[in-house]
Amino acid sequence: MLDPMEILTNARFEDVVQRDLSKRERKLRRKMKISLRSLLRIAFVLGCLDDFDQVFTRKHYRTIQEVIDEQDEDAASIL
Repeated sequence: MLDPMEILTNARFEDVVQRDLSKRERKLRRKMKISLRSLLRIAFVLGCLDDFDQVFTRKHYRTIQEVIDEQDEDAASIL
C-alpha cells in the first residue's frame, strides 16, 4: 500500500484511481440503465446540475509545497 506522501506524488497511482472511478461510474449508470445524458437531464430537473461542476475540479498537486503555497494564498486572501 502506498503511503500518503507517495500517493500525492505518484501520477501512475492517480491514473489508476481515475480509471477505477470511471469504470465504477459507468457500471452503475449502465446497471441503472441511465446514460450520462439522462443523468444530466435528471440533475437539471432536480435543480442540481451545478453540482456536477464540482465533481472533477480538484486540483492536482505535484509537491507538498504546492499544497502549502495554495493554503497560504487562501489564508492571505481571507485577511
